[in-house]
Amino acid sequence: MPPLTSRTLGLAFDMAGCPNRCRHCWITCPPNRRLDVDALREAVRLFRDDRAPGERERFFHRLHVMTWHREPDFHPDYRSLRELELELSDQPLADDLEVLSIWRLAREPGYACWARERRGARVCQVTLFGVGATHDWFFRRPGAFNDALFATAALLDAGIRPRWQVFLTKRSIPELRAFKGLVARTRLREACGEIGGEFVIFLNTPGPEGEAFQIEHLRPTADDVRSVPRWLERATCDRLRTDTPFGETEGALVRRVLRDGLGITPYEPPLLWLNVTPDLDVYPGHAETTEWWRLGNLRNDSVRQVVQAYERDSVPGLHATYHLPLPALAQRFGRRYGRRMYQPVDLRSRWVGQWLRAEHPLAQRVRGKVST
Repeated sequence: MPPLTSRTLGLAFDMAGCPNRCRHCWITCPPNRRLDVDALREAVRLFRDDRAPGERERFFHRLHVMTWHREPDFHPDYRSLRELELELSDQPLADDLEVLSIWRLAREPGYACWARERRGARVCQVTLFGVGATHDWFFRRPGAFNDALFATAALLDAGIRPRWQVFLTKRSIPELRAFKGLVARTRLREACGEIGGEFVIFLNTPGPEGEAFQIEHLRPTADDVRSVPRWLERATCDRLRTDTPFGETEGALVRRVLRDGLGITPYEPPLLWLNVTPDLDVYPGHAETTEWWRLGNLRNDSVRQVVQAYERDSVPGLHATYHLPLPALAQRFGRRYGRRMYQPVDLRSRWVGQWLRAEHPLAQRVRGKVST
């Protein structure tokens, strides 16, 4: 990866964890622990004071600070933490993440109104894996589906439009037809229209990182996606602005890589975020929290060392992503007749993850081997 040119950085601290243990979570599901405010302030100060060798001015000109990178607003003092974010950030971020705590929306009257007023929330994404027990199984938490419905109602009451993201897996496909009736019974289209917008529902596929490595066997095949209701497929095309909402088969992509020289550019976020755990381990914000992605620890390493680890691709995850030849990955891990559906960038991530789990010396210490 080339040296950082943008001097804007996002820092996302895991202050409280998450109520769920979702089987699709790309971050993974570490234990819930707390990071105290003083430690967060000190970490932010370290990043503010960082300077590149030979430079007098600070390396990062602008910082954005979040007090979560798993469940938003899960900490009991979330309101004061929001004020802390505003204090420590150089300018408030627009509410482009469009996520709130579904857990809290279902439990705390007034949270949705607070989120509209203090976070500027106008749209909130609600993730679903199916209906009832199927959804709860993916979340590893009984009652999670009912929480999603309660949260949807709370959002509408506060004038916030819910957007439903339904994950497409072998377990959810038989239940997709139920969503048309569910949307109609809850009058979601009419309710969203009354607050000045349309109701959006679309399908997505779990990315093959983190916990989702263990559910790759549930990834839909070309035969499976033929059962997707047409109205839901069209809605997904509209949302994702694509004519191929489910991607291509692995076999087709493998052949294009090996025969036609197809290049698949790794995902790069528009703004660099770093995730900081309660132990002060630092990871790229778009990566799973496994040992091969760890950039350093703020108790033991300087911010300059963390930044250089990122710029120089000196951790195995970055090295594998940016330096392993794609044809070699396809030759070793690609299934030439594979029928599972992938977006190209997701398939590349899968191959990188397989290489790391096969070659990294700490692989056996990392929970979650890839399912086949």
